[in-house]
Amino acid sequence: MHDELFQKWQRIQEHYRVEVEQSFTGIPIFNVPLFDREVIGEKMLLRMARETYGEQDPSQHFATSSPQRIDKDGADYVLTLKVPFADRSAVDLTGTTASCTSPWVTTARDLATACSGAARHQRSDIRDGELRVRFARREQKAKVEGKKT
Repeated sequence: MHDELFQKWQRIQEHYRVEVEQSFTGIPIFNVPLFDREVIGEKMLLRMARETYGEQDPSQHFATSSPQRIDKDGADYVLTLKVPFADRSAVDLTGTTASCTSPWVTTARDLATACSGAARHQRSDIRDGELRVRFARREQKAKVEGKKT
């Protein structure tokens, strides 16, 4: 099958393959080939498994990176989440009301809400495919602002 429609489909798939590999660095990506029929039944599932994993054990842990981390920066803590497909317009973590229109950053919103008693969200931004949320202890934030807690 090398008609014009199939060639266009192949170009689209190649574009997405490159985007996925760039967006999910550190996470293994297994490409499943296009089969001559649907993957239905045990025989086809076994064929797909052989094509996908080869000699590797599919139950092993393949990821080598963590999608999130917490770093200490001076007196503050910075939560960093990998959000490869989110953009700045999808996130609003300002003030006491945190909202998010992207499922990729729901964890950050929930964490900001859970930490609101002990820490105050200072700022957040999305850069290089990562959401960075900075938290300061409430007393530290108050000292900076010249207020008492």
